Amino acid sequence: MAKERLAYIDIAKGVLILFLLMGHALLFIKNEGVNDTFINGFQQTRMYLWSSYYMPAFFVITGFCSNFNKPFLTFLWQNFKTLKIPAMIFGTFLAIVTMTSHHALSASGITRHVALCWFNSGLWFLDALFISKLLYWGIGKIFKNNVTSLVACLVLFAVGLALFLHFRKDFGSIEHALMLTFFLWIGQMLKKNKDGLLKWHVILALLILYFGAFLLLPKFGAKVPFITNRIQLEWLSLPFFFILSVCGSIVIIYLCKIIGKCKPVQFIGENSLVYYMLNTFALNISVKLLSKYMTSHLMCILLFVAVMILTLIILTVITKIVNTKFLKFTLGKF
Repeated sequence: MAKERLAYIDIAKGVLILFLLMGHALLFIKNEGVNDTFINGFQQTRMYLWSSYYMPAFFVITGFCSNFNKPFLTFLWQNFKTLKIPAMIFGTFLAIVTMTSHHALSASGITRHVALCWFNSGLWFLDALFISKLLYWGIGKIFKNNVTSLVACLVLFAVGLALFLHFRKDFGSIEHALMLTFFLWIGQMLKKNKDGLLKWHVILALLILYFGAFLLLPKFGAKVPFITNRIQLEWLSLPFFFILSVCGSIVIIYLCKIIGKCKPVQFIGENSLVYYMLNTFALNISVKLLSKYMTSHLMCILLFVAVMILTLIILTVITKIVNTKFLKFTLGKF
């Protein structure tokens, strides 16, 4: 029997992808030398609106949607097929595009990247998700109740953070995976208790906690904590990170459940893998085409919207292409 898709979960993934695109668009535009109050102000505002939770929320959703009770070899192959194979194929494609733009394309360079893709494809989210799902599968087999599995996840988080703070470098997304496994646990708990947690009064309490944490951050001298491809997290800001990431993740899922239906955003969510993997490719095209015309405050606002629209059009066309019969294997669909 086919697994039922929950529309609000796909909408939540679609919204999170839009957050990702907006954040990356701001960075790409600034890298083109555009310095405007809209771009700078929006970049600061997003730190408070979604930076602390939008990537952890993908892990929460994965935990919500995943079945960790499968035999290990079945579970391993399923996740290798749907996470590592796309990461390796599209990671290599993006590397070739980058090499070409720097006039450094070579057979040895491509071969070296393909070999490295087994450990670090360059698409950190997929690498980290693959590792963390295997870790969580093991936790589920060793620890038989929610409390002990939570403790195990928190230990992994502490180890991951300690490694990052010591080396200030993530080796093959290992630190990301160790820390973000905790959010698979949150997703599993949300799945078991969604009828009790996805209620307006619970969400109101979570929102109060969320904004209360932001109000307290400056008093402790802590920066806004987040885990994206970059990690901005210290031991001091750890309690704030847990509050912001968990509350934000659950609130966004609830709000998308309230939305109910939104076909365009749902389509993005259903194909979030492609939108994630190729967002920088599409954004690079859009920003290169339009950033040169961002010569005034009004043009920055209008063309930022245009960048988003053009990027979504490019990604939607690519999604349609890679989902055809001869290319869907690139997404692990075989």
